[in-house]
Amino acid sequence: MTLAILSTRRSTALSFATTAEKLGFSTTFPCVNADLFLTTLSANPQAHAILTTEYLQMPNLFAQIRLHTPCLVLCFLPEHVSEAGSPLALLDGLDLDAVCGLDELTDCLKTLLDGRHYQSSLLTTLIEPIKQDTLPSWGEVTPAEKDVLRLMLRGLKVPAMADQLCRSPYTIQTQKTSMQQKLGVSGGPGVFVAFVLINAQLIKKLL
Repeated sequence: MTLAILSTRRSTALSFATTAEKLGFSTTFPCVNADLFLTTLSANPQAHAILTTEYLQMPNLFAQIRLHTPCLVLCFLPEHVSEAGSPLALLDGLDLDAVCGLDELTDCLKTLLDGRHYQSSLLTTLIEPIKQDTLPSWGEVTPAEKDVLRLMLRGLKVPAMADQLCRSPYTIQTQKTSMQQKLGVSGGPGVFVAFVLINAQLIKKLL
């Protein structure tokens, strides 16, 4: 498995690469330049991607990366965790598959190698993972809403989902809100995205 790494700090990118190689990633591409990172991904379309939180305010970069990778992980550096407070509000505008803290990097990469979704403590301290074999009121979720959920599991955001499903962004957002209410998920911006990320394994089974 190949891993492309983007961080503004070369020492961080190289450290991530060393950790990934020790865990069993066959090839790593540590980058400090976003353009080179995108070029690397386009030449290695099956590569997983991880970038650090210096790029939080660049949602267009996340959208570009999403075009070239099956899995995109955002690693929160310690200083950015404290700056952001709760990362939940940031998730709605980003195309990604998982988040992790720097101290969780090894466990997150192991999970990727195993083909599973990582459950970060950054999210599980705020959203309780579902421990049952189904979701509350799952039977009320419509087929059209499940289509949206499938694309959320792929990391797509509202505009991309609207394009793929030939629906308006307003319709997609309405369906997301409807599912959030049916599944009993309460909270502010980003909370439903976090809920889907945390319960991704269960949702995949139900779909």
